[in-house]
Amino acid sequence: MANSDKNILITPNKNAAGIPQIALTGFGASTISIVPSDGTTGKVNFVSSGSSVFSIDTNINVGNLFDVSNNQNIPIIEISDTKTKIGAAESKVIVRGDGLVLSSVGTTSLPLTSVEGTITYDDNHKTLKVYNGTIWVPVGGLKSGLTADTAAESTEQLIADYPDSPTGFYWILVDNIPYLFWVDMVYEGGGWILVLNNRINTSGMNSLNYSSATQRVVNYRGSYATFPTSRPDSFNLFVGLDAWIKLANANFSSTNRVCEIVAGSYQPLGAVHAHTKRASWNWTGWSGTYAWQGLSGAKIELGGSLPGLYTYHAANGFSLSTFDVDQDANAGNCAAAYSNQPWWYGACWSGSAWGGTGHQDAWYWDSSTTDYHSYGALYVR
Repeated sequence: MANSDKNILITPNKNAAGIPQIALTGFGASTISIVPSDGTTGKVNFVSSGSSVFSIDTNINVGNLFDVSNNQNIPIIEISDTKTKIGAAESKVIVRGDGLVLSSVGTTSLPLTSVEGTITYDDNHKTLKVYNGTIWVPVGGLKSGLTADTAAESTEQLIADYPDSPTGFYWILVDNIPYLFWVDMVYEGGGWILVLNNRINTSGMNSLNYSSATQRVVNYRGSYATFPTSRPDSFNLFVGLDAWIKLANANFSSTNRVCEIVAGSYQPLGAVHAHTKRASWNWTGWSGTYAWQGLSGAKIELGGSLPGLYTYHAANGFSLSTFDVDQDANAGNCAAAYSNQPWWYGACWSGSAWGGTGHQDAWYWDSSTTDYHSYGALYVR
């Protein structure tokens, strides 16, 4: 038989209701049909159960050259002259001349489980993520907070990207500059930044001037600088007040919250059963003289009373005073009278992180008599 005799010619039924096709029926009676398009596109479809599962098109100017779909006509593979797309809907991967386009998924939509090594794009945090077999983590350790080069944008971003992060030191950006902060990752979902810290009989933060107390990001006494071995039982701390609000505002939440604790010895914020007293409240920011503003939602969590910092100093709108800037309600300089300690003095104090001259060198929860403790701390989120 001559080669020309082996050709099979299918001529379209022009102006007819049907389209010519070749039907291939397997042993199980399932049929796949080869169907040319009724037009001039040069397209051939492979059809199963009435749906095109495979098609080839010789026209490079219109549509795709190659398509594979499932039995619901949802494209799984599409090849055109400019790109190749693999996958359906949000699971697609696109290969183009200018790069690879991965599927885009919101943080809350990331699959709880996936195949280890799966890569996707987190559209909320604008970060490429890989599934490590347990959780989704940013590729290359971006914004992990473990080094200054990978400083986190906020504690909320840190928790979203690294939900298993333990309590400890993390680098976090303030005005796009990385600083080291102690972050509690346990209490109420984590993300609480330590901003005030004091241990009994360690002189508090004496002689801290106004500029440092408000604008310098990290002020400390002790071994805060020995990261990563130090922890809050080895230093006293006063984070500059400008940084408090910037750190809190960097989170997605619209509410800035403060939590104060005291205990008989150093205890993490997350060790709730080891605290002696604990209270929290909301605040919106500072006045021009660093008085507390927008107080709300005060909550006694342990110990039976709100601290004097809230009821006397913050609620009365007292401004921050230091030994070199006197803004208190007293005739003299309260800061200078009490060991040069910075505080929101009225006339002068009822509850103080530092105590001072004539009093215990300790954290006072309320008043200035017996309600003092060996350890105290204030956190913001």
